[in-house]
Amino acid sequence: MRVILAARDAEAREWLAGVLGAGGYSVVVLPDATADAPELRGAELLIADPESFKALGDAAPRRRVLLSARDGMVDMSLIDSFADVLAVPGDPEEVLARVRHVLDG
Repeated sequence: MRVILAARDAEAREWLAGVLGAGGYSVVVLPDATADAPELRGAELLIADPESFKALGDAAPRRRVLLSARDGMVDMSLIDSFADVLAVPGDPEEVLARVRHVLDG
């Protein structure tokens, strides 16, 4: 499964890419998300922060997970647009379970 990870927070990006890679996922990191990024083609899942989702618009895969800082607030107006919310850093097993659940759904 190919996962696109788009987030401005380099630390969160690196942590999550490591967890997903260790879980067997092919991860493509987009530090600067743009709607015309060729990496978006053929991806099964997009995990991104709110700013990256806004930049990508409808160009991203339909399966989407919102990335949030562990101590951050989630904009509730965005919740209906996502299959789940990942707070990072967190328990790697929980992160992988949530990603599997979204991909299986």
